[in-house]
Amino acid sequence: MKKIIFSREQFFFFPLLGIYLIIITVFSSNELVGDEMRHMHYANNLVQGYYTSAENPEIGNGPGYPIFITPFVLLDFPLILIKLLNSLLLLGAVLFFFKTLRLYISLQKSLILAYILGLYPPFIKYSVLLLSEPLVLFLICGFIYNVIKLYKSKHINYTNLFLAIIFLGLATLTKVIFGYVLLFCLIVYLIHFIWTKSKESKLAVLTLTGALVICSPFLFYTYSLTGKLFYWGTQGGSILYHRSTPFPNEVGNWMDKTLIYNTEDTEHFGLNTFGKNHKAFLDSISLLTPVKQDSLYKQKAIANIKKHPLKYLENTISSGARLFFNYPYSYTPQKTTSLVYIIPNTLLLTLLLLTLYLIYHNLKSVPFEIYFLGLLSIIFMGGLTLLDGRVRHLSPAIPILLFIIIVIINKFISLKIKKSD
Repeated sequence: MKKIIFSREQFFFFPLLGIYLIIITVFSSNELVGDEMRHMHYANNLVQGYYTSAENPEIGNGPGYPIFITPFVLLDFPLILIKLLNSLLLLGAVLFFFKTLRLYISLQKSLILAYILGLYPPFIKYSVLLLSEPLVLFLICGFIYNVIKLYKSKHINYTNLFLAIIFLGLATLTKVIFGYVLLFCLIVYLIHFIWTKSKESKLAVLTLTGALVICSPFLFYTYSLTGKLFYWGTQGGSILYHRSTPFPNEVGNWMDKTLIYNTEDTEHFGLNTFGKNHKAFLDSISLLTPVKQDSLYKQKAIANIKKHPLKYLENTISSGARLFFNYPYSYTPQKTTSLVYIIPNTLLLTLLLLTLYLIYHNLKSVPFEIYFLGLLSIIFMGGLTLLDGRVRHLSPAIPILLFIIIVIINKFISLKIKKSD
């Protein structure tokens, strides 16, 4: 960890930090929009000594990012300064990624590939906003570095194990979908450990269990408010409801219910149809508590899926497309800004297919840690696709996927230039 902070190699990335600072300073706004308002709302609540109302709890997201910005909100930092923290988080993510690559490839290749991650267009786009993506990227890259160091050690390095647990646990509190990912993977590796007694699966079980322990105070808190076990938030039902939409002119993306009444919204079209499809049900639950609404959303969603399974399958395909290409969305025109996602992610998917081909033909030669990270990313992306696939939510998986691509291609493909006589 000390080498990460004080390594001389970090100076290679000062130009990248300069790019982040300039972009955030020039393009960030002093007005909060969308999810920014929710993060600030919870940070303001934490300043007052609570996360959400005990009488009427509404848990829109995990506490990770609100906790991170709370000290700066408490000290009344200007919004621009809080957003400038994104530059340090992104730089930290790139440094961790670079140090991880150095365990496998040369300095020059590591620099180039770390810069590619740091200049990934969606990350630049999110850097100007008060969103959790820069924080979760930092945490995931910190997790990757420590878990790789852990598996490369001949003996268990408890420092790397502890740090891997901390980084993964905090990432889960920031993006709560990881809670379900950790639980699924824990079951898989617990069975694998019971079957094989391998050191690798034992480390996976310890890491996943430790990360869930980090999250346990939050889960105890939500249980005390709602009486529900393993309850991560009140937004899941609404998301699943829209994913299960049976209407032929909708593709399953989450829609803000206020659009039913704001039919003049300029970023959407056909909102009268949206209202016709959903107003009766949404009005029927509008006066209920968020927890009760969440339950009824889920009930309605399950009924929709059972009644219209083929439409749910169609929506799932659309969700998978949104996860990588930011398209299609219901009642939303296609935008040229989607090219920011389409171009790099098309290249990413192409390289992923090549990587999967190489893994398939070299199953026994692939290191355990690649399978471990691969399973985490597959379950994460699968969960997103089944719930709310959108390209912004893919961000935590990008460094994992890029790392796996680099390691596998470097291990199994070699290019040689034959000199002519």
